[in-house]
Amino acid sequence: MLLSTADSTMGPSSAGSEKMFQERQQEQSTVSQTQCTSPMPADTTPLARFVVEAAVLGTGLVRPITFFPIMMTIRSTSSSKYTVPDVPRGPHEKNMDTGIQRGQWAVSSSAQVDRRYSELVEFRTLLAYQFPTMIVPPLPPKSKLENFGTFLTNGNILLTQQRTLVRFLREVAMSPELMYFSMYTPNFFQLPRESFEDWIGIMRAALAEFRRCNSSIDAHSMRKGGLLGSESVAAFTGGSTTVVRKLVGMLHSWMGSGGESPKAPPKQQQSQRQSVSAVVGAGVLNATEDLNYWTGQMRFLEEYREALLGAARPYLTVMEQSLEIVVATKEVAEALEKYADALGTSSVNKELARVTLEASRFIGEGAIAMDRHQAKKKNEVYERLLFEVSYIDAAMDAIDHVICLWRHRNEVAGEQVGAEFTIYTSEVSNKLRNFYKNRFLRNFKLRMQSMLHRMTDAECRFAEEVEESMKGTTFARRIQNPKYSEYVHGPSSSSSTS
Repeated sequence: MLLSTADSTMGPSSAGSEKMFQERQQEQSTVSQTQCTSPMPADTTPLARFVVEAAVLGTGLVRPITFFPIMMTIRSTSSSKYTVPDVPRGPHEKNMDTGIQRGQWAVSSSAQVDRRYSELVEFRTLLAYQFPTMIVPPLPPKSKLENFGTFLTNGNILLTQQRTLVRFLREVAMSPELMYFSMYTPNFFQLPRESFEDWIGIMRAALAEFRRCNSSIDAHSMRKGGLLGSESVAAFTGGSTTVVRKLVGMLHSWMGSGGESPKAPPKQQQSQRQSVSAVVGAGVLNATEDLNYWTGQMRFLEEYREALLGAARPYLTVMEQSLEIVVATKEVAEALEKYADALGTSSVNKELARVTLEASRFIGEGAIAMDRHQAKKKNEVYERLLFEVSYIDAAMDAIDHVICLWRHRNEVAGEQVGAEFTIYTSEVSNKLRNFYKNRFLRNFKLRMQSMLHRMTDAECRFAEEVEESMKGTTFARRIQNPKYSEYVHGPSSSSSTS
């Protein structure tokens, strides 16, 4: 887990973790000098503002359907200051429209729409297929949230979904590619519900076509987890050396490896074959370097993913223990209230009963403040940890797709088509590498620092909020009177406290 070296209380291991990340960034920047830069800015202000309101129930044919009202305000409907992203189109996508073009936003810059969580998951999946050269912000399926949120009640699952949507949309709003250059984005966020239900069939048909075209490629994936999986992420790096050797052997076999020489082809055909062989030959070196590079990044990301999960598990334990403390504190307050009722049955103890009841409310206010703080602050930190795990999953999914492209290359029939696929895979990999180095790693570190600040701030504010809530009670003011700390012997003791 990333920790700031500025915080000396985090221990010596935190400095090593931070140094590791800085070395990784320096390594990335050194290698990236030979790569072309992205036309999109690495850091930008939000291009739109999304407000996700609490879930509402709509009517369905079989059962009620949950919608999230989303208010969207786009800062500018014009994308003229940005260039259309250069996303390669592979041979497997030649006969389909990938939908990458300048989006047509309505003149009105604001819209309020109702969308289901699952519809946004489909939208995110489509974006990931449209832009294999970038890491699309994560939006885990509902099943993933339920698995992650074992601490949460069913009612709080909707609140978790709402806050996850807020984080996802905030990241989308930072990306010019996703906001301005997917033909599906404007309609998704501006069409009213009735029109949207007619239009979403078009979006789903495009998603189905992407899945069909990529099915033979995705079949090579060795990942069991990721955003679309239900199990933990499989360790890809374990067999990395074997994978590299196998793929290099495949690539060498396409170029020929001895045997009887075939008859000499015509000069024109020979020239074409030489150029194709040159492309494939370059692809051998490119694939070897690519696989080694991405294998290292998968290992790197897997380490950080496990570190984040390692932090989330004990944090969940702390939340559960805090909840037990809240319950126990409320039970103490209830017991004092019952004791006050018992004292109140005697006229002699009326004053003591009143003070006891005030003490009950004093303790109860503290329990309410603890409960309120945990529901808001600690849950938010826990959800942020899981969101960052999902972000790493999104990065690993994008990298895994490139690895699958190289694996699929062995099944492509024909030298010419094979050369085209090699060029396509190289371009996707290079552009993804550029995005990964210049935008993902940098923003990942910034988000980690923000999350650590929230985590420490939540603990610092905890005692302050509880103390503030208890200070405002009658009992807190009453015990400031010195006579309540005095003890007088004899029958006059009861009158001394009146």
